[in-house]
Amino acid sequence: MLRARHGAYVVYMVRCTDGTYYTGATNNLEARIKLHNAGNGAKYLRGKGPVTLVYTKGYQYYRRALQAEARLKKLTRGEKEMLVQRYAGPTDFLSYGREIKDVGPSVRVEE
Repeated sequence: MLRARHGAYVVYMVRCTDGTYYTGATNNLEARIKLHNAGNGAKYLRGKGPVTLVYTKGYQYYRRALQAEARLKKLTRGEKEMLVQRYAGPTDFLSYGREIKDVGPSVRVEE
C-alpha cells in the first residue's frame, strides 16, 4: 500500500538568461534555486544561468505537485508568459520560509 507523501511542496518556474522557461517541483525552493544558479541539477539549465524565479505555487501533497508540474510543462510559451504576468508578485526566494504558509503572496496552496 502506498503512503501519501505530504508536507510543503512547491512547483516553480524560472526564466533563464536566454529567455526560456524551466519548470520544476521541490520541497526546498531556496536550495533548488541555488543549485540551478550554481550550474548543477537539471541538465537543461547548464549554461543558462543565473535563473530568475518567476512563478511559484504550493501544494500539500507530492503527487499533486508533480501533476501540476506536468501540466505547466505542457503550456505553450505564450501561456507561460500569461501565467507569469497573472501571478507576478514578490519572487525573492531568500525571504521564503520553510513552511508553505510563510512562503509569501505569490504562492497559493492547494490540498
